[in-house]
Amino acid sequence: MVYLSNEETKQQLLLMLKETIDFLDANDIRYSITSGTMLGAVRHQGFIPWDDDIDIGILRPDYDRMVEILKEKKQIGQLEAIGFELGNSLFPFVKIVNPDIYVKEEGTRDTQRLWIDIFPFDGMGKSVFRIKLLNTTVRPILKKLLWFANSQYYTSHPRNCRHIIWNYFWYGISKLCSPEFFIRLLIRNCSRIKVSDSIYVEDSTWGTKAVPKEVFDEMREYRFETMTVKGFKDYDTYLRCIYGDYMTLPPEEKRVNHGIKPWRVNDYEK
Repeated sequence: MVYLSNEETKQQLLLMLKETIDFLDANDIRYSITSGTMLGAVRHQGFIPWDDDIDIGILRPDYDRMVEILKEKKQIGQLEAIGFELGNSLFPFVKIVNPDIYVKEEGTRDTQRLWIDIFPFDGMGKSVFRIKLLNTTVRPILKKLLWFANSQYYTSHPRNCRHIIWNYFWYGISKLCSPEFFIRLLIRNCSRIKVSDSIYVEDSTWGTKAVPKEVFDEMREYRFETMTVKGFKDYDTYLRCIYGDYMTLPPEEKRVNHGIKPWRVNDYEK
């Protein structure tokens, strides 16, 4: 087994990104690069040097339309689309994966395939208080239960005895129902507030920070390594909501990534 270098991995991600945005553009699906990908485009004109993934965000109505299209083919060129809503994964969002490149992520036992994440941005209403309530009650509990329901282990990196006890508790509760049950609850809860009725939106199935819906109103093109991608024109509002002082580099100890180790597989290994 020969692992891909960091540079080779990024080149493969760029090829995947091009196929993905060609598909989105061809189907008139409005998108923006998000999270570290948006920050990388603004601050580094490409990947954050220590980053190793790509994130895309789509408002829920367009995301649902994308899902309906992908249900028919589940392919984007040579890439595969997976997700709970597509019936072929336990992720509550869509992943675009490369079937020819497998990945081992640090701290996990499972083998994955090299991926790009596509997150739905759901309505969060009009009240900051309501946003805080949603992000400190039902949704974090559902995400925790889903994580444990997908795990065969009661804990991960325990910090102390209290942490271990709580992990035992959540692990036990999570085994009362199937992972599919918790995913349905999570998606239903995240998507129940309409985007049209909201001032704020959030990638609620995974993220925890709401942003003004109006950042999705206008897009512009950004240089990302050797290609051009679309992102929020008002990147400053978005990035300040997510990162605060986003132009200041974090200290060395916080410059972390997924710790992935990708390798190319032969047909007989798939």
